[in-house]
Amino acid sequence: MRYSVYQLLYRFGIALLACLPGLAPRTASAAPRCFPETQQCLHETFQSYWEQNGGLPVFGFATTAASEETNRDLGKQYLTQWVERNRLEYHPENAAPYNILLGRLGEDRLLQLGVHWQALPRESGPKHGCLWFDQTGHNVCNQAGAIGFKTYWETHGLRDPSLNAYEQSLALFGLPLTEPRMERNASGDTVLTQWFERARFEYHPSQPDQYKVLLGLLGNEVRGSNGGGGSPQPACNASLVGTKVNASFDPLFCIVWKDEFADEQKFRISLRYPRGDEQFSYEVGKNVTQLVVPAADAPRLNESADLCDRRKEVVISVYAVRPSGEAIVGGFALQTECR
Repeated sequence: MRYSVYQLLYRFGIALLACLPGLAPRTASAAPRCFPETQQCLHETFQSYWEQNGGLPVFGFATTAASEETNRDLGKQYLTQWVERNRLEYHPENAAPYNILLGRLGEDRLLQLGVHWQALPRESGPKHGCLWFDQTGHNVCNQAGAIGFKTYWETHGLRDPSLNAYEQSLALFGLPLTEPRMERNASGDTVLTQWFERARFEYHPSQPDQYKVLLGLLGNEVRGSNGGGGSPQPACNASLVGTKVNASFDPLFCIVWKDEFADEQKFRISLRYPRGDEQFSYEVGKNVTQLVVPAADAPRLNESADLCDRRKEVVISVYAVRPSGEAIVGGFALQTECR
């Protein structure tokens, strides 16, 4: 499928480019846990928590040394250590087991990708054999008999004797934020994926049963997009000068717009395929000026002839969401050709 711009519309440019329970810190006499793979060791404050609540499969290797970092929500500095799948924070103001908290990296990563999960459609209701979460409107189900996301969620949790099994799982992973859907992960594999507040579940059917459900490396991804700390950087790594269009949309189909009003309002992005009568809408929060369109919604290279024909034309529009109503602030259309 080839892409060429045939119309540039509207008044400014858009670029299209490819608090959780913790355990007490370990005692000083425990042997340090170090990882030659990353040349990092777990700080003694976090080691017992890491070992007793899932270890390598749940948290992954330590990827940084522990250091003081500012908690974005609280505006205070806390001893922090990043691991492959999460971020550990030490909160001395809390009594154990709440003195070590995990980051909400599932939600953080979705926001970095321009996905506002609250704007996604809710499922119609509970499904037979699944866990239903009315708070977010999503089910968590198994994929093959007793194997899958539901069993994994139920059989993993934080070791807090004051919580029942359900509450322990909720404390570790949080609520589901999306339906399961096919997505391409950071390794380039397209797998069934479901996002949670603190994790991303991936289903790998070709793996042995105990490894069919794996957790995404959200610590690496969030920290990588943060540049090692601070505000998230554009997911598309675009260097924009005025209006720039790059015709390479695989693997990312990314929309970037100017940030003149980003600190004042939210934005809604509409992706419409007139020939296929398909329309997708996404809302992003303040200070977000980019959107990575989910792979299932975007035009992609080497698609089937039927999908290529339905998505032969795409119209992208960006709206500012203001108290007085929505106002269109930019957009353009692309004509595609099947190959």
